[in-house]
Amino acid sequence: MRTLNRPAPCIELRRADDGIVYLTCGLPYEPGLPSLIDYLARAAEMRPTTTFLAERDASKQWRRLTYAAAARDSAAVATWLIRKGFGPDSAPVMILSENSIEHALLMLGAMRAGVAVVPVSPT
Repeated sequence: MRTLNRPAPCIELRRADDGIVYLTCGLPYEPGLPSLIDYLARAAEMRPTTTFLAERDASKQWRRLTYAAAARDSAAVATWLIRKGFGPDSAPVMILSENSIEHALLMLGAMRAGVAVVPVSPT
């Protein structure tokens, strides 16, 4: 296993006089990227051929989606949604689906288009 470039854990505990326990990480806050879509774009640039999502198909073989393919396909979904009139000011999109690569691509595409999503599990 490779070593991750992460800071060592640092937890500070403080007990208030009223019995409340406060936990802080002890590390200064550093803002990250603004959205999940920005993280996907960065991953697609840094490691385009690395597997982002995988699921077994009907024959029990792994079906894989790379970061680059996820970025491309979610952009296509976003374009389709926008052309159909969906966007930040539209009604939300409801996804009635089990977990799947297609479900993830629709979620990511909706995020890219600025559409609110209501995921609903069919079970």
